[in-house]
Amino acid sequence: MASPLLVRTYVLAVYFWLSTVQCLCWFTFATDSTPGVKAYYGWNSDTQIDLLLTWGPICGLLVQPWATAMLAHPHGLVRSMRLAAALTLACCALRLIPSLDPRNTSLHPLLHVAQALNAAGGPLLMGTCSLMGALWFPPELRATATAIAYSGGNAGQLLGFAFGPIILDNDSANVERLLLIELALAAVPAVLVSVYLPSRPEQPVSTAAAGLGPTSAREWLFRLRQVRKALGRTHSPLT
Repeated sequence: MASPLLVRTYVLAVYFWLSTVQCLCWFTFATDSTPGVKAYYGWNSDTQIDLLLTWGPICGLLVQPWATAMLAHPHGLVRSMRLAAALTLACCALRLIPSLDPRNTSLHPLLHVAQALNAAGGPLLMGTCSLMGALWFPPELRATATAIAYSGGNAGQLLGFAFGPIILDNDSANVERLLLIELALAAVPAVLVSVYLPSRPEQPVSTAAAGLGPTSAREWLFRLRQVRKALGRTHSPLT
């Protein structure tokens, strides 16, 4: 049986890697990679590039309420990580289809679908950092663990500024290679969360963690209805 320290370190490492890759894939078509990407797909303006990047906040706003409700599920953290890993992997696989004929504009919408799928995984990760820290780490390590988990997205952006240009190397033909490498990077956490990802420690690490015990399915549905009602009040006209 693995030691509790080893297991919690594993969970944090997988979480960090997944967050990094998810943000890296969102950032693929931005920064200094833009000229090579435009040449590869035959785009004459930045419109397509801008929209590919904009799917991040668009899908973030749409998915955030559901991501929040999922946290109340008995296995909310695990389900969020597995769903985010699946969405990121699906994004990376789908983006390769247009490489069969990069100048075929009828295949370009697949790039937008792929980026939207990846963007939907963002709120599932950004909203669970505190839950992961509280559930797996004792009070003296919780702040550090939460900070490391949260910095995964920032690491993805930082890596994106250098990763794309290095792989492209001023040759637009290397775009397919870039997409293949990111597919491989996304496959690793997807496999890890599928093979082994415990939902919680065998023993609560703190009083706060004990209070995060499993909720019943009925309670989870009740909380989901409360979120829906709150959204309805938010979008109702002011009186």
